[in-house]
Amino acid sequence: MLEAFGLSSYESRVFLELLRSGTLTARQVSNQSEVPYGRIYDVLNSLDSRGLIIKSGDRPQKFHAIEPENAIELLKTSKVRELDQLLNSAGEVQRELEKVYSGKESDEILWKLGVAESTIPIYMNSIRETRKEYLGYVDLNGHEDNIGIILEESIQILSELKQRKAILKMLIAVPNEKFLNQFLREYPSTVQLLKLSELRMTKTLAYPFSIIDGEKSLIKVRNPVDDKQDLAVLYIWQQQLARQLRNKFVEIWENSKPIEISAKLL
Repeated sequence: MLEAFGLSSYESRVFLELLRSGTLTARQVSNQSEVPYGRIYDVLNSLDSRGLIIKSGDRPQKFHAIEPENAIELLKTSKVRELDQLLNSAGEVQRELEKVYSGKESDEILWKLGVAESTIPIYMNSIRETRKEYLGYVDLNGHEDNIGIILEESIQILSELKQRKAILKMLIAVPNEKFLNQFLREYPSTVQLLKLSELRMTKTLAYPFSIIDGEKSLIKVRNPVDDKQDLAVLYIWQQQLARQLRNKFVEIWENSKPIEISAKLL
């Protein structure tokens, strides 16, 4: 359990043994924790440098663990400091990675498939990959029972994308404006979508799709038995397909009606 806080397996075993047994010599710690004696002083010195144990100055030298509450505070502080260092260096690491990134389009089609319960998580996590542009499609006709939860997560993700200054355009499939206004009254959080992205009304697409950064595509597969239900989602990373779908999206967008929400709902 202490490995998650940065201790090695040997360090964790030794510290737990000292907590359990109290003051021990190096030989006793080695025997009772089953850490090889040839490694025991390295492990004890490491724990000492972290401030997790106290050692005596007499011979034979003895070791004692500090109290659990203090130990956890030290380990937490160390992990927070480590995380801060990682966050501070993230920009530099990204720049180094971009130097070696070829940006070459793969000849292969990279894909993953989400079915049943994995459909929504894959869809949402894929949208989070957006850096510059997200062109999305949402069908509100015969919406799912958990649409409220889906909308809340979508709004959170789009808010993150907005902070990245990504272009956000959404096609909303609804039968008419009356239906849309009724839906907005039932799910008022949907109004946030209008504030975060450009929205236009369109008809239901037989093969719903969205495009991420002009290079990744999300294609929903309808259930043949119930065309209002999504059976699966296909994530495809290939620029050629994404460009074709983006052109199709733009064509639909130009022929769709901008959504105007009543001031009462804003």
